[in-house]
Amino acid sequence: MKAAVLATLASLEQLYPNGIPHRAVSKLPEKSAGAQRESCRVLFFVGGVAAQSFWERPEGALLDAAITRGMKLSRESIRLISIAHERGMTATPALDTLPSAQVIMIFGSELAKFLRDVYAQAWLGELNAGGLTLSGVPVIVAADLCEVLRESAGKKELWADIQSAMAFLA
Repeated sequence: MKAAVLATLASLEQLYPNGIPHRAVSKLPEKSAGAQRESCRVLFFVGGVAAQSFWERPEGALLDAAITRGMKLSRESIRLISIAHERGMTATPALDTLPSAQVIMIFGSELAKFLRDVYAQAWLGELNAGGLTLSGVPVIVAADLCEVLRESAGKKELWADIQSAMAFLA
């Protein structure tokens, strides 16, 4: 992917050896200051897997069951953001581009620590103390879904976390 980006930049440099002309840039649509952010009931953060293929995996099936059967929500009413936070792969969306939500669930304490560092300016509370918020939205940190699938006792804890999130939706 890095090579493709570099190749694209090199081709742009060849197209515009003296820089991109102002008239080409001025035609770009401007982001409206009053633009509405996308909204959802619950914003889920998971680690490592592309969001499109996440739902096809066992952990995706587990979360789908928790959303549709446990929370009685449709997948259209939630948003899933997958964050690859290992080995220097840190593609995270800007805080102001995140959908507005009633509650945020983060699966995995390592991912929660990573997001705490990325969004430090908007994070309130300590990970192990509860009462967390991100830009004023309550945050629930649950076990990593892969761990839940490996240990049957984890499903009980996951259900408790799902119920905590549901309390914010009432």
